[in-house]
Amino acid sequence: MLVPKLQFGNPALQALACLVWEAGASKTTFPSWSLGTSQHLDEGMRQLHSSSRIGFISKADITLGHKGEVMAKNWEHAAGIVWSLLVVAAKRNETRIYGVDIAPAINTNALSVTHALSPIQDYCLESRLPPLTAIAVNKGGIPGSGFIAWDVDDLVSAHQKVFAYDWEKIPNPYASFGPQDTSASLAQKIVDDPGNAEDVYTQVRVRGVIQIIFRAALIKAYDGQCAICGSTFKAAMDAAHLKSWQTSTPKERLDTRNGLLLCATHHRLLDAGLITVSQSHKVHYCDPGMEKRQYSMCDKGLTVDLHGKKIYLPSDQRHWPSRDYLTAHHREKRWGTVP
Repeated sequence: MLVPKLQFGNPALQALACLVWEAGASKTTFPSWSLGTSQHLDEGMRQLHSSSRIGFISKADITLGHKGEVMAKNWEHAAGIVWSLLVVAAKRNETRIYGVDIAPAINTNALSVTHALSPIQDYCLESRLPPLTAIAVNKGGIPGSGFIAWDVDDLVSAHQKVFAYDWEKIPNPYASFGPQDTSASLAQKIVDDPGNAEDVYTQVRVRGVIQIIFRAALIKAYDGQCAICGSTFKAAMDAAHLKSWQTSTPKERLDTRNGLLLCATHHRLLDAGLITVSQSHKVHYCDPGMEKRQYSMCDKGLTVDLHGKKIYLPSDQRHWPSRDYLTAHHREKRWGTVP
C-alpha cells in the first residue's frame, strides 16, 4: 500500500504511515512489515509526529501482533469498555467528555475516541435503540463530526431518550471481544472452518453483532459478490439466511452454508419468497412468464432474466448452500420441491 505524501524508507515507518492515512481503521494489518523492537515503534512515532498532518494518532492507537506485525488498535474491544462507561453515565443522567472521561479509559487520545464510538453508534442504529453515543461529547458539550444518529441541533431530545431508556436490559454487544477479537477475526474463524460457527455464536450471542460477523464471513466466502446478480458494491451487500433466524439453532445462524451473500434487492426478494435457489444452485423466480404483474426493463433484468441461471458460488465448496438449508427455505416460503 502506498500512501500519498507520506513515504518512508523504513518499512516500520511506512506501516505506521499507512495506519495514519487510514485514520485508525480497526481491521488494517501489515503482516509483512515487522517492527522488530518496541524502540523502533517509539522512533517511528517520533518521526511521524514531526508531520503536522498526522498529529492526531498516538502510540496507544497502534499495537503489535504476535509476530511483531503493525496493527491498528482493536476498537471493537475498546467499544465494549466505552459501552459500559456510557451506560453508567446514562443511568446518572450525565454526559461523558472525550478527552477527560473516555480517552483515558481506553488508553487513547480524544480525537481517536470516535473509532471506539463508531461500533456503538452502528449497533444502536441497527437495533433501533436510543443514540447512546449522543452523551459522548467534546468540552463544548457537542458530539464529534462522526455522530450521525441524531440531529445535533436537538441534542436535548437525544439525551432525554438515552437517559430514559433501561440500558440494563441490553447486553453489552462488545463485552465478549478480547484484545485480539474483532468482527473480522471471528468471521475468519468461520471462513477457515464452518464448524466453528457454534463456538463463535456462544462467544458473542448478541444478534446485532452476530449479523455483522455473519455478513463479514459471507463477504469473504463469496469474494464480495452477490450470489444472484454478481454485484460487488460492498455497501449494498447483505447476509441472507436460507433457514430463517427464528427457526435456526445457534450454530445454524452463523453457518455460511445457511447463507447467501446478496445485494439488498435480491435479499428482499428472497425473504419475500419471490426468488429462491434450487438444489442445483440455480435462480428460480416465481413469475418467469411475466404473467402476474407489469415489469419495467429493470424489474425484468433483476428477476425474469436471471431465472434458471447458476448462482455465483464460493471457491471453497465448504461454504456452498447445503441441501438441508435450501430445503428449509423452500418449505418456509412454500416453493415445494425445487430440484
